[in-house]
Amino acid sequence: MNLCGCGCGLYVKEGKRFIRFHNFKGENNPLKHPHNRQAMSEQNPMFKKEISAKATKHMKINNPMFILDSRRKMTESKLKQWQTPEYREKVIKAQREAKRTEKTKREMSERMIGKFGVESRSFGTRRDENYKKRQSDFLKGLWKKPEYRENMRIKMSELRKKAWQDPILRDKMIRALIYKAPNKAEQKLFQILNHFYPDEWSFVGDGKVILKGFCPDFININGKKILIELFGEYWHKGREKKDKQRIGAFSSLGYETLVIWEKELKDEKTLIEKISRGLSKHEIRSSQ
Repeated sequence: MNLCGCGCGLYVKEGKRFIRFHNFKGENNPLKHPHNRQAMSEQNPMFKKEISAKATKHMKINNPMFILDSRRKMTESKLKQWQTPEYREKVIKAQREAKRTEKTKREMSERMIGKFGVESRSFGTRRDENYKKRQSDFLKGLWKKPEYRENMRIKMSELRKKAWQDPILRDKMIRALIYKAPNKAEQKLFQILNHFYPDEWSFVGDGKVILKGFCPDFININGKKILIELFGEYWHKGREKKDKQRIGAFSSLGYETLVIWEKELKDEKTLIEKISRGLSKHEIRSSQ
């Protein structure tokens, strides 16, 4: 026997595709009317308990949601769809604009109680203390096992490495780690730059600009590919190798780097001469 083509899960007679009226759509479907629906239920032998159980078993066997390969394909398809910004915005917007009545919220909460024995946190109620204690004890018990801790460490390491391969996500992580307001030395240098070179330099040491995983201190915003790095003697002592690697990363992107040491801020005249020489050399190289 075959199942009805409408997806109701009931069997049809041999040679038929649909149960009577099941192929109608919209308002033309007689099953839309309660009287006809009741009459069909009384006349249709498929509504008997033993046949319904058989139909349910048959549906489970043939339902793609019960086949691991089908579930995997559907998951991959959804994940691929989620990568598109338009789809994500559409889903997020629909969730934000969704209006649930108090009755709907209460019904959903009651279903959660029936399923988990506790009310859902999403409806403004807290999980009971017994549930939280059981959950806490269970996690503590897991964490005491060395093999569990080692597996979690490996999994987290793999996830971080995978996330680091995404340039957009990597830049976000770097910005979150290094975000800071300009310190006193950076503020002083910024004031000097604004006074002698107005509208030419911008402070980006707070993570606004990330170049190959490095965040420069100042960048020229007047069409010149030149950066300024302000090094403090205390923090950069013995870091020549790392600083060279940093400047090399900027150079590979076509940026010239002018390094200014914190002690040079004391002599403003000499500092301006150094910056001017750096800009002149950059203009000469750019014109060649």
